[in-house]
Amino acid sequence: MNEPVTVKYSLEDILKKIDGKLDRIEETSTQRFEKLESKLEGNQRDFDQKLDTLQTDVNQKLDGFQRDVNQKLDTLQKDVTDLKVGQAKLEEKVEGLTK
Repeated sequence: MNEPVTVKYSLEDILKKIDGKLDRIEETSTQRFEKLESKLEGNQRDFDQKLDTLQTDVNQKLDGFQRDVNQKLDTLQKDVTDLKVGQAKLEEKVEGLTK
């Protein structure tokens, strides 16, 4: 019938083949890792640039808003001062009429 087949390999040869395959796997893994790391660094730079641009835009809009608020407050303060002056003049006239 079927007789068992015996194959003789040198343990040293087998270990060298395994070692070579492990070296290739390590090399491939290292290359892939370096590519991923490079992409990640590029994405980080892009993100940082976009974040800086966004922060600049927000700061500019906040500055413009602050200027508008300050302008309106100045106008309101002037109006209140004008009203107080007008009230004082009216009070003087009323006092002059009542005497």
